[in-house]
Amino acid sequence: MKELAVKAIINNEKLTRVNWYQGDKLKENQVGIKKENSKWVVYVTDERANIVDGSTIEFDNDEEAYNALIRKARYGKKKFG
Repeated sequence: MKELAVKAIINNEKLTRVNWYQGDKLKENQVGIKKENSKWVVYVTDERANIVDGSTIEFDNDEEAYNALIRKARYGKKKFG
């Protein structure tokens, strides 16, 4: 999955709890993606807007990271609206 496709899914499915490359400050119950040391990192925040210990997953490529991000964002929408 490429970046434009991911952004389209986020918009079309109204996945509002996504923090795209830390474009916003961390908020509660978000799924986020960031790039660190040439790795893509997907994470989840808790009710206090802290990254949940053990929630971070590192990927070697963007497509795998984007797939994980969308999966987690869809789950978060079901759980938190």
